[in-house]
Amino acid sequence: MAWEEAPISGSSAGLELLEPLALARRPVHLPEQIVHGDLAGNVLFADGVAPAIIDWSPYWRPVSWAAAVAVVDALCWYGAGPQVLERWSHLPEWGQMLVRALIYRIATRDAAFGPNAQAREPNSAYRPVVVVAIAAAHHRIG
Repeated sequence: MAWEEAPISGSSAGLELLEPLALARRPVHLPEQIVHGDLAGNVLFADGVAPAIIDWSPYWRPVSWAAAVAVVDALCWYGAGPQVLERWSHLPEWGQMLVRALIYRIATRDAAFGPNAQAREPNSAYRPVVVVAIAAAHHRIG
């Protein structure tokens, strides 16, 4: 859905978030490569050794999209502040990558949890980030 390879669909709660994001999409032309699509929570850290990436989720997408997924996860689930958006705003098509990362996350939430998605991760976790991503996609930030 994020890359317009499938139509926007989902639960009513999911559609409430997905539809404005879909309207904010515009075409992007960036090189793609294999990227990790679920980095947050999948990096192990220990003193004296390099970080280890686990649970590899490969996607063929732009590098800046993978960064946007990590930022969206940090904002929605890990309590990151809005400064994280500016930290990565130099990446190509940052606003569009945020929009597409949120579509990806919300759509996969619906697919994984179905009617229980709202109870597991309420829209309130996503709604403020949706607003910021739409603003970024319209070049008001980032």
